[in-house]
Amino acid sequence: MRFFLLGLFIGIIGGLIPFWMPRSGFELYPEWHGKIDTIAAIEPSNNTAIAALPLQPIKVEHRILILAGNGELKHEVAPDTLTAVSGNGKYYIAYQKVGNSIEFFNIRGDRFWKLKSLEYPYLSYHGKLILLLNGDHSRIRTVDFNSNEIGVRHLHGRFCTTITFSCHSDLAGIGFLDGSYYVIGENGLIRTAGTAPHHKPVKGMCLSSRGSFAAIHHGGKENDIITIVNIPEERSAPVELNNVHLTRTAMHITESGLLAAIDRDRILIADADGDILRIIKTPEKRVGHARIEFRRGLLLVSYTKKTGEAFFLIFRSDGRILLAKEFPEEPMLDCSITDSVILLRGSRYLYCYSFSY
Repeated sequence: MRFFLLGLFIGIIGGLIPFWMPRSGFELYPEWHGKIDTIAAIEPSNNTAIAALPLQPIKVEHRILILAGNGELKHEVAPDTLTAVSGNGKYYIAYQKVGNSIEFFNIRGDRFWKLKSLEYPYLSYHGKLILLLNGDHSRIRTVDFNSNEIGVRHLHGRFCTTITFSCHSDLAGIGFLDGSYYVIGENGLIRTAGTAPHHKPVKGMCLSSRGSFAAIHHGGKENDIITIVNIPEERSAPVELNNVHLTRTAMHITESGLLAAIDRDRILIADADGDILRIIKTPEKRVGHARIEFRRGLLLVSYTKKTGEAFFLIFRSDGRILLAKEFPEEPMLDCSITDSVILLRGSRYLYCYSFSY
């Protein structure tokens, strides 16, 4: 009986071992790539698991291109005007650099409305909130899906320096040269507002996906600071940068207030209280386009190195680097991520990968 019970116990423990095994590591698989100018000629991937995943809309001059995760071209819109497209790729506004009207369409080309306006349009992720910026960048109107003014209706400041939207909702962040900033909900109402210390210009903003946190990058010629704003608790915390940035720097902030930002030759990660948790040394960044994306515990960073090559980095929030790759043929690089697909856009080529984690 004693040996029976001992054997039973060992069997039970042995049956539980698979549940205790560590999870597999990060794996990245190339799916497809091709020239932006000839997207229709791209050979789609055979991976059916990513065929239904939507990718970030791609704008090429006046064209808007909507691709599936496997590289198949789903929609192409080519109006002979300027366009602003929603983040989910379902709606766009056509307008002219010097014109007197804007028109709202779905991606199939069905026009919903036409509005007399001399302003420049910006669309939120689902197209529920539309910001209209006037010519001298001193006033913004808040408009809804049906072209009606909503919420505060008008915002004023001394030269708008940044307009940004949350990545998967309809929240907007607006910053001005006089240091004032606003976070606007999809109903057009102000969720929070403030002014940077000493009225330093707002250089950039980013919002968490559901609007619990905002990060405001501001500064002058002497120093730069990123202020983390906890919107529900109405409190803020500063994060000082080592470098002065002539323009905005790439930032991302999560719903828990975790901030990641490029500080020229390093990437810093800070918590909601402004405490720097870790610093990742990277090749020095050139002034210009850069992006940080975050999903499923992965941080993606793309920018152009000071030496001219595009650079792409994947790392975990604990600082462990999973991939570092140069693209010598690309002078710039943008990145986006869905549940299991990473899309990189260079100046000439698209590169798509799937991953498991």
